[in-house]
Amino acid sequence: MRVRIAEEIRLKMEYERRDAIAQVAREQEERRKLDDIERRRQQDLSERLRLAEIEEAQRLAAERDRLAVEQERLRLAKIEEAQRLAAEQEAERQCILAEEAKQKTDLGLQITLGTRESIKVALDLIRGKTPLNVTDDENRTPLHLAAKMGHRAIVRALLERQVNREIRDLDDNRAEDLCKDDATRQVFLEVPSNQKIYREFKTAHNIRDAAREAHDPRAKAHLDKAYHREQKAAGRRVFSQVNNKLLHETHDLHAMETEPAKSIVNDLIKDQRRMANKYGRTRVVTLILGRGNHSTDGNPSINPAIRGMLIKRNIDFHDQGMNDGAIEVRFTPLTTDDTSSVSDSVSTSN
Repeated sequence: MRVRIAEEIRLKMEYERRDAIAQVAREQEERRKLDDIERRRQQDLSERLRLAEIEEAQRLAAERDRLAVEQERLRLAKIEEAQRLAAEQEAERQCILAEEAKQKTDLGLQITLGTRESIKVALDLIRGKTPLNVTDDENRTPLHLAAKMGHRAIVRALLERQVNREIRDLDDNRAEDLCKDDATRQVFLEVPSNQKIYREFKTAHNIRDAAREAHDPRAKAHLDKAYHREQKAAGRRVFSQVNNKLLHETHDLHAMETEPAKSIVNDLIKDQRRMANKYGRTRVVTLILGRGNHSTDGNPSINPAIRGMLIKRNIDFHDQGMNDGAIEVRFTPLTTDDTSSVSDSVSTSN
């Protein structure tokens, strides 16, 4: 009896022990599932936060880029407005000075520019003792009188000080129209009107300066592209203005910037070669390249660049007389084979 009771107690305890072990196992399994669920929830939350941070960073970067471009645009607008106001103030000041000096200089200019003291008078004029654009009773400026009397040194000095060469007298003549001889007229061609050129290239230069100061790479790249487009367009306008009165076979490039000049010569080469082949005759054109006298550092830039282009493309040219600032270029008709090979080389160089 006692043995049976003891056996029952032992079996009951064994069952209870097994139940306890099973309960512990179930609890551990339940805890593991809960831990897995919590871990996946944390991972999902972390991923959502990471994506949100990336999107926010991208939005902030785009906003910074937009603000940078807007700031550059506003800065350029302020610069252009300041330059416009300064130009208007300077023009008004020059008009006042010219009006004040007019009564004193009318007769003196007509007399002294025709005497042996004309150089001294011109130097006084250029040094600022007399307004450069003052006019006499016939609305003629010192440039009119110097050109009419053939004083080439005075004409050159006045042009290099950027006097207004577009003023017309009462007979509707500009100073260039009154030149005494061809040598004096040549001075007007050799000294470009830098004021006009500066105005044409001003927008391009402003864009270039903004690109140099830009900190954002994308804004800088955008401004660089805009600068090259505007520089090329300004070069075309300057070329048209400088050459509108020259012979068709003469092209003046020395008043331009180097890259627009190279672009124009590239088009000229294509056009002249096409014309030479079309009509079967050699074509000769004159390119005025300048000697660098008006460059910022006095060193020519257009002259060697254009000569290098012609040498690279095996185009015949030589200096025009004793003037190494101008060259004559010869375009001879080519055979069919030569034409195709030259066309390939030109397209490659572009």
